[in-house]
Amino acid sequence: MAEIYTTSITVNFKPSDADSKAIFAAEIDSRPKGLNKGESSFVPGVDDPGILLFKSSTVKLLGTETTVGNLSGAGTGTYKVEEYIEFIHEKSASVSKPISGGFTYKWIGKSHGAVSHSENGVSMAKEALGVIKVSYNSSYTAYRLNNVPATVDGETEFPVIAYFDGEE
Repeated sequence: MAEIYTTSITVNFKPSDADSKAIFAAEIDSRPKGLNKGESSFVPGVDDPGILLFKSSTVKLLGTETTVGNLSGAGTGTYKVEEYIEFIHEKSASVSKPISGGFTYKWIGKSHGAVSHSENGVSMAKEALGVIKVSYNSSYTAYRLNNVPATVDGETEFPVIAYFDGEE
């Protein structure tokens, strides 16, 4: 029986200014029918993990880099996101991934009226304390982490950093 190994992803980003609300995030594709068929642990020298990059339309991808192996493009697609957004005496909040369509919301508990959205967040008319459950589509670019050998510097269990660099 093969041993199970895990890998990790580190994504670093720096907005062009302190007030930027742009979204730039990468994650292992853990969807049951996604690139990794629901798997989040990978065997070096065997598997080519799928990674999804989500970015606001204002962010330009400058490049990619890995500590081992290389990244190759694996297409684009749309991801269905469901998440809870909290308003802590405020009238706007960020979402975890850019909204590209299909936005719906439902107040959990007390309703504070209509909620509107932009690509990077949600807002309402006045400050309030509340929670909404949102559902929306988010576009991504997919990558495969290829050519990771079975051993690296004598190690058979190791992390690989996939780095994405972008600017707004």
